[in-house]
Formats: sequence, structure tokens, C-alpha cells
Amino acid sequence: MKYCKYCGSEIYIDSEICLNCGRRVSEIEAKADNSVTLGLVALIVGMFIPLVAWIVGGIGLSVANRTNNSVGKKLNVAAIIIGTIVFLFAFAMLSQ
Repeated sequence: MKYCKYCGSEIYIDSEICLNCGRRVSEIEAKADNSVTLGLVALIVGMFIPLVAWIVGGIGLSVANRTNNSVGKKLNVAAIIIGTIVFLFAFAMLSQ
């Protein structure tokens, strides 16, 4: 047995929540944050295939928002912007 760090009541060793006070007593395991990797992939591939930049950048931005990763957010927004610029440039070149 162990004790709740908030109310001091006795709790089971593998408890996540204290039954007496209702507070979480175990640390939540951090989920893997691959938003930076997705941002880099979107940036590199997106320079040639804008659709990939939009899709992967959007997924990476969603992951970065969920995990509050500012570097991932910036990379994925940059990938989406670069993908859009490449698309517009290619469209302008084909229109001539």
C-alpha cells in the first residue's frame, strides 16, 4: 500500500486516482510527439509535391497542437506555406 500525496489516505500501489479525494496520484505517461519529424518530411517532400506538404503538414500541425509543441507547429505551418507557394509557382508556370 501507498499513500495519497494530496489527502494522505491509503491507496493501492497501482492506483491512478485516489478513491478518497479523487485526484490523480500517478504520472501520465508522455505520448510520443513526432510533429517535428512530420514537419521536416512535409518541408522536404513538399518542395516537390505540394499535396504531400498539405497532408503531412496538416497531420503534423494537429499532433503539435495536441502536444503543445511550438517547434512542431512552426515547422508544419512553414511546410504548408511552402507547399502552397510551390503549387502557385507550378500553376503559374503551366498557365503560360
